[in-house]
Amino acid sequence: ESPTEENETSSEADDMDFHTRIGSTALTRQAAHPFDASFFDSDTVIIRSSDNVPFFTNEKILSLSSSLFRDIFSRIRGVREVELEGYPDLHVSIGCSCDQEFIVIDIPARSEVVDVLLRLLYPVPIPDSIKFEPSTLKNFDCSYLDLASGVLECARLLKMKRVTDYVTEKLRDICKALRCIVDGDESNPIRIDTPDDPSCASAIALRLYALGCQHHLPLLISAGARATLHFPAYDAHSHLSALDHISGSQLFRLQAFRRNAV
Repeated sequence: ESPTEENETSSEADDMDFHTRIGSTALTRQAAHPFDASFFDSDTVIIRSSDNVPFFTNEKILSLSSSLFRDIFSRIRGVREVELEGYPDLHVSIGCSCDQEFIVIDIPARSEVVDVLLRLLYPVPIPDSIKFEPSTLKNFDCSYLDLASGVLECARLLKMKRVTDYVTEKLRDICKALRCIVDGDESNPIRIDTPDDPSCASAIALRLYALGCQHHLPLLISAGARATLHFPAYDAHSHLSALDHISGSQLFRLQAFRRNAV
């Protein structure tokens, strides 16, 4: 084998190793474009999700999106890792693979959450997973609320106000649309039904109120509470998963609001 062929084989092996491993950590899979490893330069920062999916991002874009990232990048220079006081769930270090060094930030969020979070920062189309028509809730899927909750939690941790504001506004749009839903309208994909059915309108309204409480979003708390007024009262003796993440006082305030609004 000629030296040229040997070098090419070695390079291909290095590329394969880079795509399957970062440092000593094996990767479960690659992120979708534009966060895959197809483009790598001195400004590349790897955001690694809790399920070991690396997202190849740009330091400048992250810096513009969050004061926390600006602090991280200013402190990581010249050291191998950074401990962030008050952020025990974040791990920042310098990784090395194929003779390249890069900043690696491990965050406690699954890859589907990180993907949406980053796409809301980058100049790329809005992800299909959070697309729907606010006026009719066409193409709306209840799993959107689970995804939105994860994105809000991650945005709060990383101090990404732009993402928080965008998702909050989308959730408020759902609150407005719920008021227009009439049970029995065959053109409408959502039914009023009963709140113990997580896909019905009354349960969605309760979940939106709960999301506002959970993520400390006053505008969403207000919009969610108003949305519940359009649906029958729920049975307080039944277990409602939509309310699992709120306190007793928050539930009491919702009940008082509903009584006073009658």
